[in-house]
Amino acid sequence: MPAVLLPGSYPADQAPARPGDGWFALNAPDEGWQLVRVKLRPARIDKGPGEPPGVRIPDRPAGVLVFVRQAGLTAGKVRTPALDFRAGTLAFEAAAPLRLPFDGRDYRIDVADGRPRLRLDDRVTPLDGLSVGESAPGSDYLSSASLLWAGDLDRDGRLDLLVAHDSLNRNGVCLFLSSRAAPGQLVGRAGCHDLAGC
Repeated sequence: MPAVLLPGSYPADQAPARPGDGWFALNAPDEGWQLVRVKLRPARIDKGPGEPPGVRIPDRPAGVLVFVRQAGLTAGKVRTPALDFRAGTLAFEAAAPLRLPFDGRDYRIDVADGRPRLRLDDRVTPLDGLSVGESAPGSDYLSSASLLWAGDLDRDGRLDLLVAHDSLNRNGVCLFLSSRAAPGQLVGRAGCHDLAGC
């Protein structure tokens, strides 16, 4: 079952009609970012004769960024770096590492050999499955990745990431959690909501 879902309307094969229980909405009312427990009830979209139905993931509560589900998550306020994630994504670039000061530590996201990586001191963790500036054979379309959100979702005092990605045949968002990290790593990929590319 998925660990992250984006609100919106999708073909039936790109979002679950019955996502199950245990979901939280990540949103940011005036008092800051928070996880709110929700009952996620997608709606069926009938597209007409001969067309397969679609699925609409509702955008409630107001201002929801994504829906997340993972063992150990609880409702309540979520701490984040001092960045305005409501203003849009922050692109990963090889020439300009992205600084994420959090809880007295200086996290950074850089790009090496087309792969985005999370760094803290001497530890480096590749963000699995993502690339920046790569193209498919015969295409000029370059892949990209950007930070959608960062903060302590699982409340273990370490940084978690939501990363948007885009390539020729795939786009969407991936959830990386510190609580899913392998030994010596900073985060591990909990799951993605992948959509068909152009």
